[in-house]
Amino acid sequence: MTNRTRSRTNEMKTPWNKKEKHPSELRVGDAPKPTGVDYAMSMVRKAVTMEKWLEPESEEIIMKHPKAAYYYAAKVLRDRWIEAEPTIRQDPDWWKKYKKFVKSLPKEKQSYVTESTNRKTVLKESTQVKKRLLGELVPLLNEMKDIKYKLESKDVIRRMKSVGQHKESLYEELCNTVNSSIKQIESIVFELLEEVEDLA
Repeated sequence: MTNRTRSRTNEMKTPWNKKEKHPSELRVGDAPKPTGVDYAMSMVRKAVTMEKWLEPESEEIIMKHPKAAYYYAAKVLRDRWIEAEPTIRQDPDWWKKYKKFVKSLPKEKQSYVTESTNRKTVLKESTQVKKRLLGELVPLLNEMKDIKYKLESKDVIRRMKSVGQHKESLYEELCNTVNSSIKQIESIVFELLEEVEDLA
């Protein structure tokens, strides 16, 4: 047997790295704990068989995998698993199944998923509503300013002074109402503009 053949045979007999410990030298604490999805699913199956929740360390491993997290919530907890929802959401298929499962729960347990799922939709709709309001309020504001301009014209003021004190006080009241309305509309418009810019 040549040195080359002997070396190859030795490699076949010792597949581990020479820097690592020989399997016979490993202690229980030295062995790394498996953390893959298959291992996580095996823990879920164990929990289903035992019909009880697992310890927090095991739940942390399950929580890292959307599939395992879904099955643990649906088959073991039989409830929403809020801590695992960010992980499940990463996989569209399992997130869809999870939402369907949550919808089968009593109404009071559904709010979190509904809120987190619809948040972007709500923001989008809110922006559209605010833009629509701006589209209606800006022309109204311009009309009110035109009315104010006409009320404060010299011709109108001169006429109001000649019609008597009663009508003059009504005119003043009308001017105050218009000015107040303009300020309120301006305030709403500026506030809506800021909110739309923040949401953009």
